[in-house]
Amino acid sequence: MTQKFDSVIVDNSQLVLKRADKETRLPIKKDKELVSKFLSGWDKELEPDFENNEIALSELKTTPLIDIEKQKAIKDHIDDLVFALYFNIDIPETKISDAKYVKALCQKNKFYLLVNNAIKF
Repeated sequence: MTQKFDSVIVDNSQLVLKRADKETRLPIKKDKELVSKFLSGWDKELEPDFENNEIALSELKTTPLIDIEKQKAIKDHIDDLVFALYFNIDIPETKISDAKYVKALCQKNKFYLLVNNAIKF
């Protein structure tokens, strides 16, 4: 297996690793858009003198890929669940994973805005 590549692109749910005339295609199992967005920013970060812009497989494998928007949504949902716990808001067990429903219940509480604004400071 080739250890260094000239370019890395996303093509139809596949990660395409290119080295000279050789091409390796790997399936992207989840969130093709996130991988594509990450690679477009990652390529720009390569320094001009970085081994002729070669991309090492080990570097590609160890680079963390975090979906900041999804992480923020999960944190907001957890904050709402904690709020519901402290202010005795009854959430049906079948709706506990429904972030919009939980937020709507929490927003009905008169202290929700006060607590939410205090958390952001």
